[in-house]
Amino acid sequence: MRVLAVDDDPIILDLLEVSLHQSGFCDLVTAASAEEALSALAEATEPFDCFLLDIVMPGRDGIALCADIRAMSAYRQTPIIMITALTGDEPLDRAFAAGATDYVRKPLNGLELGTRINLANMLNESLRREAAKEELLKQQMAQPIPQATRVAAVEGVEGVVDILRLENNLLRLPDGCYALNLVAFDVIGTDPGSQHEDVFDAAIQLAAKTIAAVLADRRFIVSHAGEGVFVGFYSGRRVIREADLQSAINQELTRSGPQEPIAIDVTIPTSLRLISGRGALDVLMGYVDSRLQPVGDIAPVDEETVERSQ
Repeated sequence: MRVLAVDDDPIILDLLEVSLHQSGFCDLVTAASAEEALSALAEATEPFDCFLLDIVMPGRDGIALCADIRAMSAYRQTPIIMITALTGDEPLDRAFAAGATDYVRKPLNGLELGTRINLANMLNESLRREAAKEELLKQQMAQPIPQATRVAAVEGVEGVVDILRLENNLLRLPDGCYALNLVAFDVIGTDPGSQHEDVFDAAIQLAAKTIAAVLADRRFIVSHAGEGVFVGFYSGRRVIREADLQSAINQELTRSGPQEPIAIDVTIPTSLRLISGRGALDVLMGYVDSRLQPVGDIAPVDEETVERSQ
């Protein structure tokens, strides 16, 4: 596992080197500033598997560096662990908004740091398995779909992913409850059974762009589950009311100009605000099943069952 540690305090860098060596992680590269770290990234012949970034540094701080790393296509999902002596949630909220994965506080505890690195290593293994599954899914999607469920592949829209990746993002969350806001979108004006494939795909692409534009200022993941049904979530305590989200979607469709004549209905499929990854997946897949079943077979989401799964 290759780690890049960035801190302006040489003593901290020495402690990190000792702690990581004791935990069995020997491939460590250190940098004393964000600028040195960016140079190390540019000159690296092998990718890094994890980043340790001090939040407070002279010049460009660790949060800005975190955003720089996340902007690099090779490191969009690589674990980033922030190091901080600051108290309060505000710096950590900004770090997570910039793309941080986890954090440790100073003074450093070798056991805790080793645990965090091990979790990052497990996440990398999960991401590698996920990438293999995505490749298999792409191969499967290249084959003709034999029956009525039409799943148009959405390409080039940030935050809109295939359904397998959505599932994996929720299932790999550690045990516990999270501030996840679940959303569902139904594209109206599409008929996957009668429309030409190009027309249907164009409508789904427009819907994906509209949803992504409305949720652009939040950390969100949305997926097209099939036949014009999108499901997903965004993280954070700030909740959007269903009516406000519907209004924002309608306004964005109006701004997009005369294209495919579609509408998008918004549904908040659960009133739960704190929910486990498994519970969130159960709600979203329950909604998908209800929309893709014949009308007479639709079953409402049982929130009591969801709560028991958390």
